[in-house]
Amino acid sequence: MMPINFLELVSNNLIFKTNYKYGTLLFRVNTDKVNFDRISQLSLFHQRSEFVTIEKVVDYEIYVSSKFKSGFEDLSIRLGEFEELSFKQFKG
Repeated sequence: MMPINFLELVSNNLIFKTNYKYGTLLFRVNTDKVNFDRISQLSLFHQRSEFVTIEKVVDYEIYVSSKFKSGFEDLSIRLGEFEELSFKQFKG
């Protein structure tokens, strides 16, 4: 599976939890911030090297109650890192 395929399947309404670098990360893929057309034209190698922006949840309660408008900060992550992560849907 190409790295971009995972992002194309994700709903904007799902929050995920994973261990990332030195701690736990709650995040949401805001598909409005990903240029799917451009990335899908890239080779597998270039897709893995491509950075995308995800929303790192800083305050879960504010994030959910504001309907994903506040309580987060943008985080750039290489698409190839998604292949290395193990994550699951977070349900608060």
